[in-house]
Amino acid sequence: MKKMTVWQILTWGVILFVIPLPLVQAMAVELPSLYTSTSLAIQIGSIAYVWMLLAVYLATKPKWLDRLIGLPSIYFIHGVLSMLAIALAYLHKEGTSSYGWIKTTGNWAFDLFWGLLVYSLVFMAGWLTSRFKPLLWLKKQLEILFKHELSVWIHRLNLIAVLLVFIHVQLISYITNMTIYIWLFNGYTIFVTGAYLLQKLRSRYGLAQGNSQPFNPLQLTSMS
Repeated sequence: MKKMTVWQILTWGVILFVIPLPLVQAMAVELPSLYTSTSLAIQIGSIAYVWMLLAVYLATKPKWLDRLIGLPSIYFIHGVLSMLAIALAYLHKEGTSSYGWIKTTGNWAFDLFWGLLVYSLVFMAGWLTSRFKPLLWLKKQLEILFKHELSVWIHRLNLIAVLLVFIHVQLISYITNMTIYIWLFNGYTIFVTGAYLLQKLRSRYGLAQGNSQPFNPLQLTSMS
């Protein structure tokens, strides 16, 4: 924290507060009064989704952000933001109630996020295993089966969890009836999806230039 630059502090501020703000404001204006008692939990869930989308966007290693704060800081924010989003998702789950496929898709996404978080912390976060010898021993024993490449693919199941959250929201009629909110919600999703697919196309066909270092999810290194 003592080594944080102005750009790193601004990046955290924009990610945590500025980007989710339009959705928060739209929700506050358009949410039916019938759901006032659960409005905070609903807002928390909305913020969690935005943060998870941003974690996906950071996984594309945007060059403009790399120039501002450096790749290690992008790794760090990606990992911490993912954990914060899952924590908010838990609060959202505890503060709301739903039924049918709305509940099912939400629960599937939540369980998948938690399972992948635990897996990633053991296999892909060296800062944790280096400090807890039992975890380090377990990691070494399981690495025979779970190679790094496999861990990366397993980590990408987070995309399935994000898709499940997207479907979860689309199934909620009072949410989809909030015109401004749902346009913003879908717009954020489309933008991040496009950025992710574009990065994959560039990587596959050798169109990317500059830093070609592979992205290591949840590599919570010290900020540069």
